Amino acid sequence: SMEALVNKVEDVTAGVDEMNSYKDEAVISIQNISAVSEEIAASTEEVMASTEEQLSSIEELSSFAQQLNGAAHALQEAIRVFKIQ
Repeated sequence: SMEALVNKVEDVTAGVDEMNSYKDEAVISIQNISAVSEEIAASTEEVMASTEEQLSSIEELSSFAQQLNGAAHALQEAIRVFKIQ
């Protein structure tokens, strides 16, 4: 009957409206996930840059320590010369 057909169309329309609502929620969730992913990527880049800076500082300190070690040995040799004479 016509009334049954109208009821079915109304049911289908309600179902489509509900699916559209779920779709909108899914889109918002995906956008939120994307934003969080971008923040994580930016933070990871900052950590990597910081780590590279620390590595550079450690290498520089190591070089200075080697130079200081060389100067200490040279000083020990100079002191030995004075002790011998």
